[in-house]
Amino acid sequence: MSKVRYLNYPLQVQLLITEIRILDRSPDLSTLRCIHAALVTSSTPGWKPHLRTFIRWNAMGHKFAQLASGGSVYVLLMVAGLDLCVDVSRALGRLPFEVGKMLRRPDDSPAGRLVRNRIVPTIAYMRKKLPLRLDTSSWYDLKHSHMDCTSLKDSDRFFDSLERW
Repeated sequence: MSKVRYLNYPLQVQLLITEIRILDRSPDLSTLRCIHAALVTSSTPGWKPHLRTFIRWNAMGHKFAQLASGGSVYVLLMVAGLDLCVDVSRALGRLPFEVGKMLRRPDDSPAGRLVRNRIVPTIAYMRKKLPLRLDTSSWYDLKHSHMDCTSLKDSDRFFDSLERW
């Protein structure tokens, strides 16, 4: 399964919650269990994931989103290219958030220097050589139909808009 597809699950949940709030319907959406019961099992046609699968997919999507929010979508390409997808999906606790935070604001530690000297230039090179644009019409707010992945401002706004359960 592609990493962008993992991102799709928390983004779809976010979209459904936004639509419900706009339509002023108010089922209890305080937990993933409530979201699964109210939105996934009752409103989506076709195959429906079990609650446990839904929670796992949502958690994995958020891990990859936390990495991408620290740098850009290009971080996900680096993760895939370096075959680190399984390692990221198994990361525990706040690790993806902390890595994303280090990517966003590298300090003067050895890890921060690695980010500044290797990862940032690699992402800059990838942005220049491979400009990407994600169709977000089914994920994001209705004002934006795409996200320019070369724009850090757009990437930050997009990934920071995700709620975490």
